Amino acid sequence: MKQYKVLKDLINAPVGTILRDGDNGCNTLYLVENSSNIGRIVDGSQFNQSIAQKFIEPYAPEPKHWRARKQCSYYFIDNNCIIIRSRDDHEFYDNLRYESNNYFKSQATAELVAKARKLELEWLHDTDAFSQRYCAPEGITSNLIDAMDEAREAVLEDDSNE
Repeated sequence: MKQYKVLKDLINAPVGTILRDGDNGCNTLYLVENSSNIGRIVDGSQFNQSIAQKFIEPYAPEPKHWRARKQCSYYFIDNNCIIIRSRDDHEFYDNLRYESNNYFKSQATAELVAKARKLELEWLHDTDAFSQRYCAPEGITSNLIDAMDEAREAVLEDDSNE
């Protein structure tokens, strides 16, 4: 099932609304939130791509980050880059860590992210503000780039292995 984002206001769908294809093959679009039919974008019996492209564009939702079930454990990195295991009660701090991507399925993944953060902080500390803001990222060490790539891959792997 394909999804689309509305580019220009439609009668029943303002800009930014997410739509999905109908299941019946009749070029009907539905609102994703409540499945109500917003009508067809058709020219005779054929889907008119040139008209549709003016009003909608393909949309792919961002993959959801892994989240522990309530009362189950997860890991986060504290202000001193120490890995902490916590129980998710879906309370304020759990939600805050989840929404800020400081929420990990495994200690190993949290350690990789903490390593990348430490290297980034070292780089920021050792580099003047002008270079950080205006110079090309070649000043970033290959160790930092490797650590960031490794951490990103670990997080993506955790998210895909729910």
